[in-house]
Amino acid sequence: MIPKIVAALQGQAPELRVNGDGSAVRDYLHVEDMADAVCLALSACRPGQWIPYNVGSGRGASILELLDTVPEVTGHTVPVSYGPAAPEPPELVADSSRVRAELGWASPRSDIATIVADAWNAV
Repeated sequence: MIPKIVAALQGQAPELRVNGDGSAVRDYLHVEDMADAVCLALSACRPGQWIPYNVGSGRGASILELLDTVPEVTGHTVPVSYGPAAPEPPELVADSSRVRAELGWASPRSDIATIVADAWNAV
């Protein structure tokens, strides 16, 4: 969703198409927090061992919350169009308790404002 928002802000897309009313809740994760999780998992890896980890901020935000944050961070409003709701769960938030407990991982950069600001400043 964040890359699509940035594309709309840059004029690379005419608008952001939102499925449904924007109330769907998703877990957003900063790419640097994800990279930290991968590095920790690789460091903890042992031959013959395979341990799956869910990695996510553990904090949900609706599409509308995300869209409300964009002008606060970028100074620009995203052009949005709303379409029919997609057949998907209304809320998807990761349970990253295992990676946090076993590897000491944290997601300090995964608040919505930081994710949006870093994506916007990267272009």
